[in-house]
Amino acid sequence: MNRKHIFICAIMIILITCVWLSASAYSLDHIFDDYYGLYSIANATSPARVSGDNTQERYVGVISKKNQPRNVGTNPHIGTDFLMSVDDEVFPIIEGIVVEIRYDPDNDQLGFVKIKSTINNIDYYFKYQHIVPSPSLSINQQVYSYSVLGKIQYPYKYPPAHTHIECSTYANMSQTTELYPFFRHNSQYNFGADMDLVCGEEFDGHILYIYAYIRSEAQNYPSGLRIDCEKIRLYYNINDSGWSSSNYVEYDTSDYYISSIFKYQLNLYETGLKCGDTIKLYIVAYRDKNNSADSTFHDSTAMNYGISPMYYQQPPEYLGTSVIQYYEYTLDQSHNWSSWSVTTQPTCTAVGEESRTCSLCSAVETRDISILGHNMSS
Repeated sequence: MNRKHIFICAIMIILITCVWLSASAYSLDHIFDDYYGLYSIANATSPARVSGDNTQERYVGVISKKNQPRNVGTNPHIGTDFLMSVDDEVFPIIEGIVVEIRYDPDNDQLGFVKIKSTINNIDYYFKYQHIVPSPSLSINQQVYSYSVLGKIQYPYKYPPAHTHIECSTYANMSQTTELYPFFRHNSQYNFGADMDLVCGEEFDGHILYIYAYIRSEAQNYPSGLRIDCEKIRLYYNINDSGWSSSNYVEYDTSDYYISSIFKYQLNLYETGLKCGDTIKLYIVAYRDKNNSADSTFHDSTAMNYGISPMYYQQPPEYLGTSVIQYYEYTLDQSHNWSSWSVTTQPTCTAVGEESRTCSLCSAVETRDISILGHNMSS
């Protein structure tokens, strides 16, 4: 097995009793459908074009990422918001077939166009919301990157004006999919990391690399201002030893691998992982409510963290045995043992001990040294 390959553990749906629901304000419904790894699904484009040229992309800012905690609207955010202007034309990020249109000029929250794109024999549905659909559109129509889907509506109840884009492999959008792997090629959007709060999982031996940051939703800030998370917390379960709210390692901005693109470097050895071990883990990215740049997050009662793998409505940060979606990764390397070294000398009546240490993961192995036995004089 390639140690950079990420194993995707199947999502387990947990049936929750009515008694549990009555005791908890959280729901585990509408699980985000995550995609992990280094690959790209396709090369998506910006939903905006240069005025007068439908073939030239205009890179509008992302102002709210998927799974981003918010104190307005859906919390966490279920899609990706692209900053636009009133009456801006909206274009497909991926070409496809029109499968649904909703005209609702009096309610800009409800007007949308849904496109189905088939990529590598998988159907992906892209829903473009807060728009007035073009009257020339029709169901089953083929649309291309230069085709106009509609125009931005305004005033939307959560300004500034924008289009909200969701993706799903389900026609009813019951589970939403990350946009990240569609934009990995695009440096304008930080190689896709602008699309999701926690994304870009990349395992390399005992190191896990990940992107995590907030995008500004404030109208008075530059479009798509990037803001540090307060910290990242990695929860783990090694060799099915069990989940525990105490089994975590924390990281902050000092653990950036590349600070300019908000890419973290997480050392899995710090969890106690050893060569050949299998680790299950999920990551919590905490929004920094004390950061003055993040002016849209003031409500201390709102959730201030996002989880990857993700939920539509998140349970408490201490998931414990309620974890239903996680990464699973095996450190596929053999121990590199040192020579045996005596740590306790044997005696005539007591067993001794010798040990050796792995130079890769610092694992220690011990074994007994037989007792010497008496050697009596005459």
